[in-house]
Amino acid sequence: MVALLSPVTAGTVLGNPGTWHDEFGRVELSIDYGMSSHMAPFLMFDQTLRTTYENKVWQLMTDWEAFKSNTSIYDQASMVLAGCLYYSLDESQL
Repeated sequence: MVALLSPVTAGTVLGNPGTWHDEFGRVELSIDYGMSSHMAPFLMFDQTLRTTYENKVWQLMTDWEAFKSNTSIYDQASMVLAGCLYYSLDESQL
């Protein structure tokens, strides 16, 4: 586990949506620390809000799979937190 940085208060703008492959909108929340290291965002959530918002992400994935009639789009059983396969990831180790 890495040391946590300064807390962020509600309403602070952390970034803006970007593009992916020049044509798709990107829907991702990530905490980057360093050039190639990332942390699961829910590790940084206020504990009083975490469960509520994690459940919203779980529900979004479930709803999308139902809409697409494909229950294997996301490997939810392998996720350590909603939307995350790892607590932290260092791309240089991949």
